[in-house]
Amino acid sequence: MNRAKRIASKHLTVLLQDEIFADFFNTFLNLPVFGQTPIFMFSARQWYLWPELPCNQVSKYKGLLNWMEKHRLPYFCKTNLCLHYLLSKELISFIQSPEAAEMLRWRKADQWLLEKCIAGSRGMWRFRAFMQGMAGEELIKFWLAVERILGIDETDEAQQDLYISLIQVLMATHLQEGSTVVTLCNTTTESLLQISGWHPPQVRTRREILSEMQKVALFKLESYWLPNFYIHCKLSMENDPKCFHLLEEYEERLWRAGFPRPMSPPLQMSIRKSSPAALSYCSLKSKKEVWDHITGNICLQKRGKRKKKTKHQKKKKSPNSSPADKKQQFSEKQTSRLSSGETEESSDIDEATISNESPSFKSSPSDFQESPSSNNYPEMSIVTKLRSSTPMVAFPSMLALRTMVASPLSLAFLPWVLIAEKCAGRPFREFLLRRSCSVEVHLLDLWHDLEDFLSMMMCSLGEGNILLRHVMGERICELYLVQSSNWHLPLKLTTLKSLQNLLPSGHVIPWVLKAQKEICQILSFLYEEFLQQDDKMFLFYVGGKEKKPNEEEPYEKGEHLRLIRRITASLHLSQALAGMRDFDLLSGEHWELLGTQDLKAGGSVYMELEPVVHKIDYTNKTFEELTELKPKMAIELLSENFREYCRTCPSGGVFTRPAAIRRSFHWTRSSFSFMRKGPGLRKPLVKPRVLSDVLQSPIQMDYFRQFLKMNNAETLLLFWLAVEELKNDSNLRTQRIRINDCVRTYFYNVIPPEKLLQCEDPIMQEIKKAKLVTVPMLVTAQNCIMKILEERWFKKFQGLYPESDVSILSSSRRSRRGSVIHKMKRCWHVLGGFIRSVCRFRKAMSYVSQRRPFEDFLQRELKNDKENMPPHSSPLPRMVNAPGMRYGPDDLEVVQVRRKIFSNRIILINFLVNDLYFYLEVEKFFHLADSVVVLASLGLYTEKDIAFLRSKVAMINKLFLNSDIPPKLKVNLTDVQNNQIRLLIADGVLNRTLYHGAIISIFPILLYFWKK
Repeated sequence: MNRAKRIASKHLTVLLQDEIFADFFNTFLNLPVFGQTPIFMFSARQWYLWPELPCNQVSKYKGLLNWMEKHRLPYFCKTNLCLHYLLSKELISFIQSPEAAEMLRWRKADQWLLEKCIAGSRGMWRFRAFMQGMAGEELIKFWLAVERILGIDETDEAQQDLYISLIQVLMATHLQEGSTVVTLCNTTTESLLQISGWHPPQVRTRREILSEMQKVALFKLESYWLPNFYIHCKLSMENDPKCFHLLEEYEERLWRAGFPRPMSPPLQMSIRKSSPAALSYCSLKSKKEVWDHITGNICLQKRGKRKKKTKHQKKKKSPNSSPADKKQQFSEKQTSRLSSGETEESSDIDEATISNESPSFKSSPSDFQESPSSNNYPEMSIVTKLRSSTPMVAFPSMLALRTMVASPLSLAFLPWVLIAEKCAGRPFREFLLRRSCSVEVHLLDLWHDLEDFLSMMMCSLGEGNILLRHVMGERICELYLVQSSNWHLPLKLTTLKSLQNLLPSGHVIPWVLKAQKEICQILSFLYEEFLQQDDKMFLFYVGGKEKKPNEEEPYEKGEHLRLIRRITASLHLSQALAGMRDFDLLSGEHWELLGTQDLKAGGSVYMELEPVVHKIDYTNKTFEELTELKPKMAIELLSENFREYCRTCPSGGVFTRPAAIRRSFHWTRSSFSFMRKGPGLRKPLVKPRVLSDVLQSPIQMDYFRQFLKMNNAETLLLFWLAVEELKNDSNLRTQRIRINDCVRTYFYNVIPPEKLLQCEDPIMQEIKKAKLVTVPMLVTAQNCIMKILEERWFKKFQGLYPESDVSILSSSRRSRRGSVIHKMKRCWHVLGGFIRSVCRFRKAMSYVSQRRPFEDFLQRELKNDKENMPPHSSPLPRMVNAPGMRYGPDDLEVVQVRRKIFSNRIILINFLVNDLYFYLEVEKFFHLADSVVVLASLGLYTEKDIAFLRSKVAMINKLFLNSDIPPKLKVNLTDVQNNQIRLLIADGVLNRTLYHGAIISIFPILLYFWKK
């Protein structure tokens, strides 16, 4: 029996004794697909129901547990939340083991803090978000996939197809020869061949191999990536004020002898009493209220009620109204309905734009908060466009009112529910299967496939996404839209034809949304029956006898808001752990949640407004108790008492510390050896000739700053850097703030500015006495400081270097073999650094937030007169070797800024931003070309793909290589390279070789400026 089936066979009272299981189970229970969404408070052993039972009815907690064991726990064991719970238990058991403490040198406090960071569903989300983009992410996905495969009985004929399909997917994704999993798990080719074949005698061998690989993958995660995650957590928590109480408790546990004994939770459970406002039980109406709160429609409904009251009062005042007045009132009603629908859509659009801040697509409930009620009846807008002379009979008022009344309540939030249904083990689909609704089941599967296709379309394009998009589009057409299929879908004919003709292109997106809307209209009535049956079974198990209602409300005022937050948080976590949305980058908001959440009080989905702090009052403790509980505080208390004793009873200078004589430190060449002792510092090999070389090199700057610090002259360099920063600041407000900070730090210090900055120039007194300090005044002071640095300190800094490099070589007495090995190691070190810099550059360019500062830097390089060559006023001659000097007969005479970089290469600074855009567009072309090659090998590509590639090439040429706006060539390429690209396009080349030479020429330029 596998582990998931063991969980399903256990009693819920036994499972709920584990706070980690309670957290994962709470995340599952609060998915919006269910009617009843309770939450379990572990510390109080109490259940909070929503919707609540009527206040005049007794609740039975044993019936609640029996209902969950039959109607909730089996679905939980089918979800990815259950798999992540098993992985979390494996990791936590390793963290608490003595082997981990011995191998990784963890103390009890370290184990407690790491368990705090990784426990629960949000802890596993945090761990997987940290692993995103690393090799450990593939190991986690492989572990989860193998755990799901091992939980299937392959001897059962009903599950053999599922078992074979999962094995094939595992082989294609993780077990290819040379993949990350195969490399890290040290798997041989023979083992892979034994896994791939379907032969009954090899079933045991396949299961044994997969279980062994799963254990190896888990050991890699525990021994390498888990300690790195712990280090990242500690560094991030130190920067977040809401996590300071956790670090304080961590420090306290370091001083204690061991963990405090955990309090065993009470075995008796209970259900929180219902409020007096709960008079009836209907999950459909409660879910509609929550949806209105999320979308903001509750405010519109309140305004509508106020308007109805005012209109009702007006009708009482004028009982005899004319037909024209009735007509005007009807048009006002129609326009108010339409305006309410528009406000719903506008609020949804705003929330969707806020959620898409990262470069990749991240689905969230706000993305699917589309209320179809405002778009279901487009004919209602015709009413407001009719003339006043149109007779009243022409208005379809009663028809419109009947359709609005007949529309189900669940139609507005059904897309939100169906997304959660896929994360919850598909309970609605099983309900349809029990009702023998085969067509509706087929429609539900089509809705989910269209949703997967839509999320794939919204993701950032890459090699695998384009191929997967084609495969998904062909699969949808083959299963649902081909006429030879046995299913006749009850959708509109235009929708079906449009889906069949446009899949898998991007023009199909509006028709996908329209098809999903039509499916929701069909399934909405069945979903209401699903909720009614769920309510009926819940009341049968949990409802008891009648009683007198309570007088006091048992919960807080912000309970409704907390309910909305926990439902949305549950859907977010379930989608991310199920692979339906990307993981966000770990930021300060996620660490704030770590400081506010508590697994014993709702856990990952129960959001507290204030941090949960459990502190012990040490003020009333005796000194002996303090030495056991907190020795650090006992030592501080003892030192304070001793200090008071020394003040009251002077001992004639016995306890006074003798003053240390400060010796003068003379710099020599050997004194520079202290800089080699740092963990990551090396002495610069090249002797700086000018002070500007030191200020432009980060390595030279660090050593020069260390040199000034040893001579108590670091303040000069800091002042120069501060003025340099405020000079480059283009924002006037932030520039004024920087000026005030600079003046306050260096001119209003305890030490006079003449001594602090070692400058006797009159500008120092002028700045100190001036009411308003301007930038030119600080620049003048900066120039004075620059002269002092160059005359007084730079020459001493140059004296630390030898006169020539020959003396260094002559002093070294190494063998020839040792020098060759040293050179090889140095070459490998340089090559590794270059590869790392290339990887960092490619990763940074994929994010808009990191690419924008680089673009601003490239634009500011136009004003760098120190490195740029002097501009020519005359027209530039036509040269083959210098890029940017190609002008056609129609080109204008524009002054170009040139610069000489490595290998005496001359480039145009005006074209640096164009070079970046050209590189990004060519990278996209490379991905498209590679995907077309893969599709061609599989026989899946069409003429549309070739036409799309040609249009991409034409767009690149028109923007960068043959522009209509002079100059025609807008990148740093030569005429020979441009002509070579044109010849390749004429020959019909549409692969990587088309722009390979151009990228080889432009990429080093971008990398050179990115390092600066």
